[in-house]
Amino acid sequence: MVTDADWETENEENVATYFLAKTFKEYGYKTGLDLIGYVAAFQLREVRKRGGDIGKIIDVLTQEFGADGLEATSAKLEEITKKERRNKK
Repeated sequence: MVTDADWETENEENVATYFLAKTFKEYGYKTGLDLIGYVAAFQLREVRKRGGDIGKIIDVLTQEFGADGLEATSAKLEEITKKERRNKK
């Protein structure tokens, strides 16, 4: 898909799905979960910052990845928060 994609018309959801699937397939479940954790963590932070409802993100994450997805996201949120605090010093 990467080499034959028409990037002017390619749907962003299809591109994101491709990269996630490729990550899981090529690098394994743990790496895929790490990526999902980062994506979900940044989504949660952005939605929360804008005063939105984070429930839908958590519901989809739970439905698709279960406890593993929630744990990965929680770990990435902690990691991001620690780095922010360290960078503020």
